[in-house]
Amino acid sequence: MADTMEISEARRKLTRMEDFLKKSSRRAVRVTRYGRDSVVILDVDYFESLLETLDILSDPTALDSLERSLRDVKAGRVHNWKNVERELF
Repeated sequence: MADTMEISEARRKLTRMEDFLKKSSRRAVRVTRYGRDSVVILDVDYFESLLETLDILSDPTALDSLERSLRDVKAGRVHNWKNVERELF
């Protein structure tokens, strides 16, 4: 969930917004203008992770691979890391 603030408050706090987003559990600030949603300010790392997620979800091959992996985990078709490490090294 994002914090919400009026655009005049966001303008005053803009130089401190980066610190606020980095230090808090919030990843976004919803900015309103005249009581209506106007813009959203996002932490850049969160923004990049959203873009990456959208890329994966829009790529049918990547999405299929992810779904197959989840089915494998649910079915117990996984490998213990210690065993894999032993085989590799």
